Amino acid sequence: PGRTKSRLASAHRQWCDEQEKPQIVHCKAIHDNHLDRIIVDLSPLRVTSAVVGADYDVNDFLVRWKAQIVTAAAMNGMELMKTDNLHT
Repeated sequence: PGRTKSRLASAHRQWCDEQEKPQIVHCKAIHDNHLDRIIVDLSPLRVTSAVVGADYDVNDFLVRWKAQIVTAAAMNGMELMKTDNLHT
């Protein structure tokens, strides 16, 4: 996810973009980091009025969707971190 030097990761990100699917990556714990990480990149999604309905505000849809993701994570003991340029 993010910008990476890995050809496989870049190919996967491109595929997700072409398919308009979120990119979800499992990063296993290494070295001093004792926790695995799940990285979800929602940027390949295309959310437009056509997707959510002509009478529905896209920004409102995204705000509600984000709140649902944060709530689901918190209910399952997960901590969410926002990153813009993650290098893996």
